Amino acid sequence: MIYDFYQSKKYKEKQSAIIKENWRKGLFDFHFKREERVCAREGCHRIFKVIPSDPKIYCSKNCAARVNNVKGGSRPDKIKLKIAKALKGRKNPHKGTKRVPRIETICANPRCKKIFLREPWVNRKFCSNKCVMEVISRRPTSPKAARGKAGIRTDISKTIYFYSRWEANVARLFEYLGIKWIHQAKTFDLVSQTYTPDFYLPERDIEKFL
Repeated sequence: MIYDFYQSKKYKEKQSAIIKENWRKGLFDFHFKREERVCAREGCHRIFKVIPSDPKIYCSKNCAARVNNVKGGSRPDKIKLKIAKALKGRKNPHKGTKRVPRIETICANPRCKKIFLREPWVNRKFCSNKCVMEVISRRPTSPKAARGKAGIRTDISKTIYFYSRWEANVARLFEYLGIKWIHQAKTFDLVSQTYTPDFYLPERDIEKFL
């Protein structure tokens, strides 16, 4: 086997000595070390990076197949006839099966609205990851991300949903001091994302955030 060399005593002793030396010097980058190799296929000569213990000599599966398939050569006629005889009389496993048509879907990103195709069983709303990040990253912070007890505080308001205890306590403080406040009154577009301050103080025209 091609990997039997790595089980040999000589190789293990060599690696053990390298590791001990690196530990002594305080170097631990041997786990991430990469070396450059040139693709062995004639006419390619592409440079690729691998770990030193990897026996890979071709830059891709395509190059490996081009070389190995030529070495193997084509099957003899005797083998071809034998395969044809074995397959004779068998039904095509794909015969009679109908391909489920894909559904045209409009991208949920309002700035995109591109029409793309998806399988009926795939719950996909966006045409690409770029559109996903553009929409998801622009949503307000969820109660889970706030890491606080979210919910409605009836002593403050029966309709306002606070994302954390901190928000609720600040609202109670404003009420105690007699300062007028509006919860999440405005959202600012920062191009890459949006941000909504927790409170707006209309009398002072100040945005407060926690």
